Amino acid sequence: ATLMSASPRASVERWRHPAILAVPLACTGLFLTAAEISARIPLSLIWHAFWSPDPNDLAQLIVHFSLFPRVSAAVLGGAGLGLAGCLTQHVLHNPLAEPSTLGISAGAYLAMTIVALWFPSGFVGWREGAALAGAGTITVVVFALVWREALSPISLILAGLVASLYSGAMATFMLLLHDQYLDALSIWGRGSLVQEN
Repeated sequence: ATLMSASPRASVERWRHPAILAVPLACTGLFLTAAEISARIPLSLIWHAFWSPDPNDLAQLIVHFSLFPRVSAAVLGGAGLGLAGCLTQHVLHNPLAEPSTLGISAGAYLAMTIVALWFPSGFVGWREGAALAGAGTITVVVFALVWREALSPISLILAGLVASLYSGAMATFMLLLHDQYLDALSIWGRGSLVQEN
């Protein structure tokens, strides 16, 4: 009886493996990327455009200096976000914990909005530091709110969502008041992958 009851459970666990979902998503992403590139340049010239584009061929230059950097930024950004979510869930032993549900992403965006609005001269050099400081501040606030609850999973998620909503509302309020100064940041916050250099 134990052998029979363990068999269906083992088959369910095997189908819940992350690779079952990751492989089709990766294949779909590769297919869509190849379709986008092949619409701009023949497939036979892709490797040539990637390594050493012909300076007289505008399509190769666009692929080399515009499309490949965007694809690289998307892959690296997605991998970094996935790793951050995975580590957050593992450390907190909470399957719902990730940077957006804990308010970390909203805190980083709020800090970048403040720096871009009130310290525009230092924005270029301090973007990453501002985002890290904002994310760290919100993380400390969320953990302080639920510390007495022994970091209860439900309390942690609720405090994170409240912090996320508050930070997002503050950033949106500043964006509405000063939209002419924060246009580029707003576009970036919506997920733009445009690389300027």
